[in-house]
Amino acid sequence: SLIFPVLGDEKGSNTSNPQEDLQLKIFMAQTLRSKVHYDFNQLPSDSLGSLKDSLIQLIIAYDGKQKLITTQLCIALANFALQFLSWNNAVVEIIEILSANSTNSLLEFLKVLPEELLDVKKVPLSDEELRLRTKQLVDDNIQQVLYVLSSFATNQASSSTSSLVLSCIKSWISEIPIDQILSNSSLCPLIFNSISNDDTFDTAIECLSTIIAESREIDNLDIIRGLYEQLLNLKPFLMENSDDIDKMEPLVELFATAGESWYAYIARMPVDFKPLVEILLQLT
Repeated sequence: SLIFPVLGDEKGSNTSNPQEDLQLKIFMAQTLRSKVHYDFNQLPSDSLGSLKDSLIQLIIAYDGKQKLITTQLCIALANFALQFLSWNNAVVEIIEILSANSTNSLLEFLKVLPEELLDVKKVPLSDEELRLRTKQLVDDNIQQVLYVLSSFATNQASSSTSSLVLSCIKSWISEIPIDQILSNSSLCPLIFNSISNDDTFDTAIECLSTIIAESREIDNLDIIRGLYEQLLNLKPFLMENSDDIDKMEPLVELFATAGESWYAYIARMPVDFKPLVEILLQLT
C-alpha cells in the first residue's frame, strides 16, 4: 500500500505544490480510515501487529501539525483497536505511547474512541464481539481515562489543551458516572472556569450542557443540588454578558437545558429551585 509511505513523507516531496501535497495527505489519511473501518478483514492477519505500530508512529509524526490528518488517523486507530480482537490492553498501550510526547493526539484519540464505538455500521463483528470489545476498550478503561484527563486539566494547561480535555469529557459523559466528573478536583473546576475564557467558552458550554442533560437519568438529589449550585454561580457572568449575543445564545440554551432536565425537582421543590426559574423568566 502507498498510503503509509505517502503519509510518512514529512518533506512533502510528492508534488511541487505544498497545498496539493497537504490535500493528498488528507485524502490518504481518509482512505486509510475507510480501509480500516470497512475492509479490516482483508488485511493480512500476520501483519496486523506491524500495521498497528506503523499507524501509531504516523499519529506521533503528525502530532500538533495537521489536525485534520490527526483526526482521521485517530479514527482509524480506534477502528483498528475495535476489530483487532487479539490486541489486549489496546487503550493502555496507546495511552502509554502517546502520553510521552504526543498529548494532543492522545486527547484526540480518547475523544473519538467512544464516538466511533457508537457508530459501528458495516463493522464485521457479531453483537457479542462488539459488546465484549466495547467493554474492553471503554468500560474497563474509565478510571485510566479519568486519570489522564485529570492530569491535563491543570491551571497551566493551554486553551487548546483545555478544549481537547473538555471535548473528551463530553465524549465520555455517557460512559463515566456523572458524580465521578463532578467530584473530580481537576475536571469540575476546568469545566466551569473555562466558561469565562473566550477560547474555551463554546466547548465548555457544550460539555456542561451535556452533563446537565445526562443528569436527568440519575436519581440523586445531592449530585443535582451540587451541579445546580455551581450553575447558579454563573449568574454574574450571565449578567455581565447580557449584551453579547454570541455568548447569550449558548447560555440561554444551557439554562433551558437545566430547566428541562430538572423539571421534576422544580415541581417538587419550588422554593429551592426558584432562583433557576427566575433566571429562566429573565431570559425569555
